[in-house]
Amino acid sequence: YMGIITAGRGEVVTTDVATSFTGGGFGLGLQVQEQLHTYSTDGQMTSDKLIAEVNAAATVGLGFRLDFIPDILSVDLGASARFTYKAYSDRIGANEIINLMNSDDPAQKFMAEQPIAAGWAVPIDVGVNVNLPIGFRVSAVAKDLNGKYTMNTYSRSGDWLNEMAEMAGAEGFYTPAPTDPASVITPLEYTVPWTLDLGLGWVPSLGGFGKVLRPSFSFDLVDVVKLMEEMETDEDAYLNHIKLGAEVKLLSMVDVRAGLNKGYISLGVGVDLLVIHVDAAYYWREFGAEIGDKPIDALTVRFNLGVDG
Repeated sequence: YMGIITAGRGEVVTTDVATSFTGGGFGLGLQVQEQLHTYSTDGQMTSDKLIAEVNAAATVGLGFRLDFIPDILSVDLGASARFTYKAYSDRIGANEIINLMNSDDPAQKFMAEQPIAAGWAVPIDVGVNVNLPIGFRVSAVAKDLNGKYTMNTYSRSGDWLNEMAEMAGAEGFYTPAPTDPASVITPLEYTVPWTLDLGLGWVPSLGGFGKVLRPSFSFDLVDVVKLMEEMETDEDAYLNHIKLGAEVKLLSMVDVRAGLNKGYISLGVGVDLLVIHVDAAYYWREFGAEIGDKPIDALTVRFNLGVDG
């Protein structure tokens, strides 16, 4: 972490926990995510600040296939809607953390002094796959339609925590002291722009040998609408929107992956042991305006427990 502090925004860790159920063309999922971001004005530890964020979502999806010419031409159509709740803190620097830890009751001091923003939205995603002969597939996905968040900013996080506790039928966490200033809750709205992604995939058929070795290849163009806008002033803007990938599945147990993610190489491996699936990926992300401005490498490990029908 100490080696990646640079001016602007960064990210320390992201943790995702999710469970899902699929049956036929119906799917239901519950997801919780925490993120710890960094923000620095000059890339020095003394100016670095942390931003904590929590996201929770309940997703409902429906999809079906239209077989126009069996085994030659078919179309998959799908859509999902997710109720999303988001909360994030203000920037917290080293001085604020030291003051909190030196207080008699750090938790109460944090709830009394640190503001927080929280709110909800119901984004919708729709997608289509066109399945072609010899394993080719063309895809398009529109994401974050209706991405309008209805938010509140709380001048002290304790009021938000009490509100969440009351909704759950529990007692509040925070009791304002007589000297605490009056709470201020301010409504606000912001919209996450919708995106359109295009993709091309190929899974060649190797006949009986496919049980031993199963390769697949993909090419994705991310956020085409924004790309068209950027291309007007930057001829190389497409590099920030391209994802290339290749995967080889060995003996239906081990997946080996390599790709190009917005100008940076990514590597991955997966192991499938009946109901347990573990994936690991090592990759680079660009936090700057252009490729090469602020690359940060990351390691992601995913553990899945379940059965695919």
